[in-house]
Amino acid sequence: MVLFFHNSRYLLPDQGFDASGHLGYIDYLRTKWSAPLPDQGWQMHHPPLYYFLAAVVLEIAGCAPTTANGILGIRLLNLVLAVVTLRAILACLRLIFPQHPRRWIFGLLFAGFLPMAVYLYQYPTNHILACTLATVIFYLVLRILCVPGSGTRVYALLGLAMGLGLLSMVTVGLLVVPVGLAIIAKVFADRARVGWSQAVNRIVILCVLALTVCGWYYVRVWSHFGTPVVANRGAMGTGATPYPWWQDPGFRTQGDYLRFGESLRAPLFSVWNGVWDGLYSTLWGDSYCSGVPSLDFRPPWSYDFMVAGMLFALVPTAAILLGGGVAVFRWMRKPTIVWTFLLAGAFLVGWFLAYGPVTMPCYASVKSFYGLIAIVPLSALAAWGFDLLSGRWRWLRAAAAITLGVWCINVAASYWILPFATETKRYTARQLLVQGKAEEGAGKLQELLNRHPEDTLTRDLLARTLLNQNLNGSALQVLTQPYSPSDCATRHYLMAVALANQNRIKEALEEFQKAAKMAPDNPGIVSHYAVFASTAIDTHDAILLCRNALRVDPFFVGCHLRLAELYLQEGDQQSAQRHQFYAKVLQEKAASF
Repeated sequence: MVLFFHNSRYLLPDQGFDASGHLGYIDYLRTKWSAPLPDQGWQMHHPPLYYFLAAVVLEIAGCAPTTANGILGIRLLNLVLAVVTLRAILACLRLIFPQHPRRWIFGLLFAGFLPMAVYLYQYPTNHILACTLATVIFYLVLRILCVPGSGTRVYALLGLAMGLGLLSMVTVGLLVVPVGLAIIAKVFADRARVGWSQAVNRIVILCVLALTVCGWYYVRVWSHFGTPVVANRGAMGTGATPYPWWQDPGFRTQGDYLRFGESLRAPLFSVWNGVWDGLYSTLWGDSYCSGVPSLDFRPPWSYDFMVAGMLFALVPTAAILLGGGVAVFRWMRKPTIVWTFLLAGAFLVGWFLAYGPVTMPCYASVKSFYGLIAIVPLSALAAWGFDLLSGRWRWLRAAAAITLGVWCINVAASYWILPFATETKRYTARQLLVQGKAEEGAGKLQELLNRHPEDTLTRDLLARTLLNQNLNGSALQVLTQPYSPSDCATRHYLMAVALANQNRIKEALEEFQKAAKMAPDNPGIVSHYAVFASTAIDTHDAILLCRNALRVDPFFVGCHLRLAELYLQEGDQQSAQRHQFYAKVLQEKAASF
């Protein structure tokens, strides 16, 4: 709670994974009070429950979601969900390990400081409500399995939780099969005591409640799109929203499943190196920098602690693997309904995380927090593993406790925003820029750069701010100072922009060439270079530059238009018309989006 309230003063309202889309969904419900269809917004393919609850909170508070009070209300809702989740996890651990209170402590500490939950619960996203409701589902099923005499009321609550879970996120559906098998097995085991008629009545009540709560939404989507589940899959076939994205062909290959280790050396954005690096780095840290495209706009976490924590996270990883191995071994020797349910849920979610990137080979499809709905079996396996690692000797128990404690402290330190840290001061200055206070923001950045001249991110952000104010000379003065520890493409790119604004064409081209050579796949650099250079070089070379820019960023309308002009100069009418058509389609898509 302290971390939530402390950090809320520093995080931007639209900070987080697809935050603008989630906030737009909330605002839509707050103003229209009707569930949108999946093709009405970037994130509106999700079921509406989380957004409806957030809209109710904002309506009571009387503020919009993008205001300071509005985002505080949403984060308070998230905090309530976090507390409920932890309470339900503790209740689950007590049912799973009734004779091992030490495992309750291990499991609760693991769940409470799990990095992917700590950073995600601070943002507007429906993943957290899905996690909370999935945890409640696990608890109710475990209560039915472990507590003798669980009555019809528990089955009714389970049906309600299942319906609400499916109304919060589609992936909760992964739990339907494990829950169904566990309940059927329990009914069959208790057939003599309960009786078939009462058992069937309980199952009917469970199913009817679940379908009544969530069925209307999926039937409505099915009637409009021909499928009950619609996703942002780049407009690929049935069941996809019309919002396109583009990805390098064959991004997911066999090698992505055969390598691991980059997340231990350079974890930020290590998802691009393979599936296992992506899952590891998003489980134990915010390696995506909360969904921003570059380090320039990352949230003000303590990245030294977070990066160091990736290596230290090998300990809880070992605990999970050890607990999982022992659980599977004991289950094979003596299967129980409880562990069949837990392991089946963990397996299905794990399969979804590993196989999902094959079905949708997008950079952003590898995220561990897509599996937050399995936090109960994950915590149980980690608790069992830590208990086994602690052994029977006192010194081993002390070592396990100290190791877990240090890991927890490191996680808290990673996501506790330090007001006087360079990262936070730069982030605060960027907030001023977003609010339109350019002069004040530039002054803060200049003060920070004077204190830390080696901070290249501050230098680049200050140069961008000066360029936006048409202070090209001042921007060049900032950029021509020695860079430490090494040069970077962004510096040459910004220098090229400043020189181009001063009509120093030859010098600008040289800087663009240096930037493009250092970052050949950076869409902003390559596209801007192509459009600028196409007016100053040979037509044939200009066409090659523009085609290369479209290789990196095929959605860049300006490059399509410029390429059409160049083809007309070459007399290639067919190619010119094709790129004019592409530009028109992209402009129409942008207008509808």
